[in-house]
Amino acid sequence: MTCKYIYAGPSWAARSFDTLNGSESNFTNLAMQWGIPYYDISLCGRSNIVSLHHIRKALQEQTISTPVIFILAEPLMDIDIIKVLVPIDACIELLQCADIHVFRNNLLHNFLIKLNQLDIPVGLIGGHTDVTDEQVATFKNLTVIDSSWQQFLSDRSIQQPILGWGAEVAHRIITHKRLSNIRASSNTLQPTLDQLALWDQLESYPTPLFTAYHPNCKGTVQYAAYLKSKVQYFINTNTKELK
Repeated sequence: MTCKYIYAGPSWAARSFDTLNGSESNFTNLAMQWGIPYYDISLCGRSNIVSLHHIRKALQEQTISTPVIFILAEPLMDIDIIKVLVPIDACIELLQCADIHVFRNNLLHNFLIKLNQLDIPVGLIGGHTDVTDEQVATFKNLTVIDSSWQQFLSDRSIQQPILGWGAEVAHRIITHKRLSNIRASSNTLQPTLDQLALWDQLESYPTPLFTAYHPNCKGTVQYAAYLKSKVQYFINTNTKELK
């Protein structure tokens, strides 16, 4: 069966989490719920830049001009302290920045430039991080299918506005022993704590749609149903047979 699209992204794309570490075997993901044939390159822990590398490889194996559905990872994953080769200077800059979201958005913008250069249609879904129409307005190959999975979950549970981003990555950098002698600015620390508190509310809601740092099975099934017609339209509109 011919794959209709390439499915890319981090753990948010790869699977649902009903346990902290995903130890359960009965998980799902958005693509499984959509039921549209796909080429899967999603993987837990995968940053946006690493996903881009695997998209390039996948495109070489396709027999159609295949669009991409990309569930975005937190841009801070590209400077995550757990990666041995990450320059420590980037992490220090994060800790001392004047506005963590300006810092994050700069990383995301630089990635979107590279993604647009694939010169194929890419449908973006805000998952681990949000994405807006304004952020892709200058890129001819990028389309926002939906801006915020996190806000979707909030709207169906705690009903609070959420600036969706991967605060656990920032927290990992802030608390890492390699940076124990550097104090995080309030501009970095407070937004991180605020976001983690919102995730706690999502997890503790009477009918939770979230587990720790990820959507659970129920939250994934509901979001997939909400997205399916949008995703199908994007794929149909942007698929052409190669001559």
